[in-house]
Amino acid sequence: MPTAFNAEVQGQYVLNHLGSPQDVEPDIFNDLIGNVCGMKLYRAYQGDPANGGLPKIGSMWSQDVPVNPGWYKIFFLVAGDRQMLKSASLFIDAAPTISSLSPASGSASGGTTVTITGANLTGTTAVTFGGIAAANVTVVSATSLTCTAPAHAAGAVHVALTTTQGVFTKADGFAYVAEETPGPAVVIDAAPTISTLSPASGSTSGGTSVTITGANLTGTTAVTFGGIAAANVTVVSATSLTCTAPAHAAGAVHVALTTTQGVFTKADGFAYVAEETPGPTVTQLSPDRGAAAGGTLVTVVGTGLAGASEVRFGGALATDVVVIDAATVQCRTPAGTAGIVPVTITTGSAQAAASYRYVGPPVLTTLHPASGPSTGGTMVTITGGQFVDVPSVTFGDLPATQVVLVDEQTCTCVTPTQAAGPVQVKIQTSFGAVMREQGFTFDAAREGKVVPDSASGSCGAGNGLASLLFGLVLPLLAWRRRRVL
Repeated sequence: MPTAFNAEVQGQYVLNHLGSPQDVEPDIFNDLIGNVCGMKLYRAYQGDPANGGLPKIGSMWSQDVPVNPGWYKIFFLVAGDRQMLKSASLFIDAAPTISSLSPASGSASGGTTVTITGANLTGTTAVTFGGIAAANVTVVSATSLTCTAPAHAAGAVHVALTTTQGVFTKADGFAYVAEETPGPAVVIDAAPTISTLSPASGSTSGGTSVTITGANLTGTTAVTFGGIAAANVTVVSATSLTCTAPAHAAGAVHVALTTTQGVFTKADGFAYVAEETPGPTVTQLSPDRGAAAGGTLVTVVGTGLAGASEVRFGGALATDVVVIDAATVQCRTPAGTAGIVPVTITTGSAQAAASYRYVGPPVLTTLHPASGPSTGGTMVTITGGQFVDVPSVTFGDLPATQVVLVDEQTCTCVTPTQAAGPVQVKIQTSFGAVMREQGFTFDAAREGKVVPDSASGSCGAGNGLASLLFGLVLPLLAWRRRRVL
């Protein structure tokens, strides 16, 4: 701009872009054919060209001349019998463009309302789809127009706009889609889903009753846990069913529902837990005490004892261990130290515990009184220890009478008739014996009985008061013994 061109017929013209319209000289352009269309200016003549009329515009714009839209002043240098420079103003419109169609496809039977978006659409007078005119063409604005697509065979077609500047096309701008003949209606149920399992774990031995909660469970015909069929499958409702889990190795497994629509799975939906073999237990030792020297036959009662391999008393191994059954074991105690010791029974890697008491021979500390009449009947209190059962007491070679175990440190007895002089006192229990030489002295000079004569009710001479007191204390000691035992 300016841009000069060679005139086609004896002339030249020059284009100058103007900022505003200029008056057109009527004697120059009064027979101009149309406007500038698609970058092309048609020839105009004054008079009949066949009869020698001279062209008023002796030029033509080529299609590829780059001319921007707007007003232009055109200068013409006309050659002939004289040269003449003339000028006029023309407005050149911008060419329309198509950006998009919405929708870009429609039925082959036509009738789709289509919105065409683009630029410079104001002069659009017609729209065609694959060469067939659209109906209801309405220019909404310079950037939008609407129309109704005609019927056409299936496939992509060109969409063309006819404007005052010519025809402008968008290749394959619209796709026609063949209509399918509808078949019979098919109702498809929603797919089943599993939300939760309760409980979500169970024994590897199976048998766990499981409730499965979800949706659309009505058509369930089978349930598997890790590929193994569950038993007792019962559909409670569309959201719940119950079943019994089969046996399976420990670990998480998939839970799958077989329905009329197929198989639907919940990954790692159930966890199998290995059952722990219960360890042994001990409920009773009979007897629960024995001599410290050992050798006592003990019966162990409990549960899970079938695999018992050893029994220990305070860390020492028992002997002659015999498993009677899963609830009973017998053994002989090893030697031990007086006191309570733990007892352990080992079955495999598990142990059961109890306690056992080793009892030593009795201990004699004092006898009171340490003497009495040879006629017997003296109430004697013996103190010491390890009196765990009612002992037998002898004075010399004669047994005492009315032996009462007060507690493990005390017992009482009545002396027998014995020849005068000191004698050995022996205390014998189930766990041994203790003797004290000259532990008691029978006195021939002292006569009379300490213990009341049941026949006469009188007391022995010289010991009446002591006899009375022992008669009162003996029942009290016996009552105390019963309370302790």
